[in-house]
Amino acid sequence: MSLRADSLAGWLAARLLDEITLSRASEVALGSLASISADYGVSLEIAVEAVRILTDAQQVEVRRGRSGGVFSTAPQTGRALHIANAYLATNGVSASACREVLDNINTGMIELARERCSADGLVRIQRSFHLMQHAANGTELGKAWYGFIRDIADMADNPLLHFVARALASSILMRRTRSAELPDEAARELLAASRQILDHIGNAPAAPIISAQSRCQKALENYW
Repeated sequence: MSLRADSLAGWLAARLLDEITLSRASEVALGSLASISADYGVSLEIAVEAVRILTDAQQVEVRRGRSGGVFSTAPQTGRALHIANAYLATNGVSASACREVLDNINTGMIELARERCSADGLVRIQRSFHLMQHAANGTELGKAWYGFIRDIADMADNPLLHFVARALASSILMRRTRSAELPDEAARELLAASRQILDHIGNAPAAPIISAQSRCQKALENYW
């Protein structure tokens, strides 16, 4: 039985997440992309896509340089997210149901960020948006969006909402990923909707924030 590339990447991402969860180390080193590819008998392309899934879900980070490689992030949070994902999967919670709740949570965090907006926090969010604007291609723009929404969550300063949002986003990513690339059309829609969110946080009048958040998710759903 042959698996599609995206299904195989999802399988590998789940195995790497199991490796992190079962480890007792404070930080888990998964090795280089090449070693992950060799250890699990998959192509380098599949290893790259699996790591991207986990990076977007904030489960791992990739470090450059001589002592670089793929490492777990925030191990206690990672284990909690894994348990949450397992609960959602065991109870048959669909990706669309997760997305509906995630939309509401993200909208709530955007409103909190607007209420609690600080000069420093707004600068960080603007910087993240700047990275999106100047991304080399649609896929890089999509990756930068996660930093943008994470900076908004940080300014909202509600750990409970942030954790639930991360759990739902992680569950969606693990099941929804269909392509390693984000097409330019979807990236343009993501950028335009994100600009509305930024304008809303910066107190622009009547920015359609609920619509903008929904547009972001719709731009991603057919690919990531």
